[in-house]
Amino acid sequence: MKGTTRVVALLAVASLAAAVPSSAQTGLPRAAPETLGLAADALAGITDVLNAVVAEGRLAGAVVGVARDGRVAYLEGVGFQDVATRTPMTERSLFRVYSMTKAVTAVAVMMLHEEGRFELSDPVSRYLPVFDRAVVLNGDGSTRPPERPITVEHLLLHTSGLSHRTSPEYRGARVRARDMTLDQLIENMVRVPLRFDPGEGYLYSESSSVLGRLVEIWSGRPLD
Repeated sequence: MKGTTRVVALLAVASLAAAVPSSAQTGLPRAAPETLGLAADALAGITDVLNAVVAEGRLAGAVVGVARDGRVAYLEGVGFQDVATRTPMTERSLFRVYSMTKAVTAVAVMMLHEEGRFELSDPVSRYLPVFDRAVVLNGDGSTRPPERPITVEHLLLHTSGLSHRTSPEYRGARVRARDMTLDQLIENMVRVPLRFDPGEGYLYSESSSVLGRLVEIWSGRPLD
């Protein structure tokens, strides 16, 4: 299960990094994957994974596009945009999108990774020493040091053990406020124990906020 989750999550990051809603709408020409340095078999695997998820009833449908150098190598719709009417998902299906700052931040992270600013396996504490103080919550309410440090990859995959801003833990600790700096937000987050050891589970969380601060550190520029 962990392997499948990781594959789907990585595909999501890759798709967000190079997604196009429709080659016709954007005017981007199509191209064979091999001419763009991409593997056709690997791209076809995206369709296989998504079709399996749709068949299991975990996803109604999706449209995924991968483009490189201004040309579309892969663009497929799977499943349904309306399950009740069995209307198929197509390249022109419209989506209401939330939390786009997370997608933009993830793309910025991967751009900086391509520039060699860090490795995905780097511990976050290398850049944000406050994470050396992170602890994990045990079932009996006690805390302990984590089995392994949080890495950049854990943040991207939301497997860091951090909680979401709307969680009872973060609300109770008043972790987040709109006038708060990223540094203060992260300081507050570390005061609250991790929900699980990094890499041992998935939880949609404030990991993207930590990535935003890392983008600032790696780039030397404000996230805004």
